[in-house]
This record gives sequence, structure tokens and C-alpha cells, in this order.
Amino acid sequence: MFYQTIRMHVDKTEKDPGHMEYIGDKELPTLLGTKLTSTVITIKDAYGNLIQLGNETKMKLQRYRKYTCKHYIAYIKGKRVYVEGDSNQLEYIDVEVLAEDPTDSKLCYDPDKDEYPVPGYMWPTIKQMIFKIDIPTMLSVATDTTNDSKDDT
Repeated sequence: MFYQTIRMHVDKTEKDPGHMEYIGDKELPTLLGTKLTSTVITIKDAYGNLIQLGNETKMKLQRYRKYTCKHYIAYIKGKRVYVEGDSNQLEYIDVEVLAEDPTDSKLCYDPDKDEYPVPGYMWPTIKQMIFKIDIPTMLSVATDTTNDSKDDT
């Protein structure tokens, strides 16, 4: 698979009485994606239960919802993961991400064995860049015939 799972401990702080906020103790690597979307695939608790992923505004309004006010909700701010919820049972989380450079996190990427994690939508752009930039550059480089290449024959 192309994604990496990062297990991190979360430090808890009580923002309001009975309402906990958790902050991941590790920074996330640089993520593959755009400014509008990040490539955090899932966030789970230590038991494998999914934690809803949203933004900071959604997290602030979650506690006022009638049926889901006690559910965990997570968001990414900078390179940190923040989780909020009413329970104080959360200690570890697993964050599945697509890292821009998988060697940064040094978790499980082996350049000799693993494929580089490039999503399918990027393949046409990469091929186009190779055909338009790299191949013409290689073909236009002058050959060295004056040094010693004539002596080798």
C-alpha cells in the first residue's frame, strides 16, 4: 500500500469541564495534496475505531449537536493532529497518511523494495514532464569526440 500508519500518543487537556482536547505528540510529515485537501486517509483510536475527520470549525460546533456531541472529531492544524471529545479514554491514535516523501518519516518505506507512493492522477503529468523536458535535453547534449572517444575503437 502507498499509505503509512503513524501511531502517536495524544496529550490531553480539559478545555471545558468534562470536555477533553487531545493533541498528537508527533508532527506529521509533509503530506501529498493541495492547499484545499490533505491526504490524511483515516484517524483511528488504539482499538481501530474510526474518528471523524473534519476541520476546526466543525470541531467547535460538534459539541452542540444532539446525537453526536460525545463522538470524537479530529482535525489537522499545521503539522499536528487535534482530537476533541467528551470521554477521557483516548491515549493513542493511528493516523494513516500519504506522505510527500515517505523517507522523511522512516517508518516503513524501503526504496529498494517498495514502490514510490505516487497517486494515479499524477502519472500523466509526470510522463508529460519527462517527454517535454528530460528527453529533449538528453538528445541535445553534444557528444564528446575530441577527448579520447576516437582512441577507444
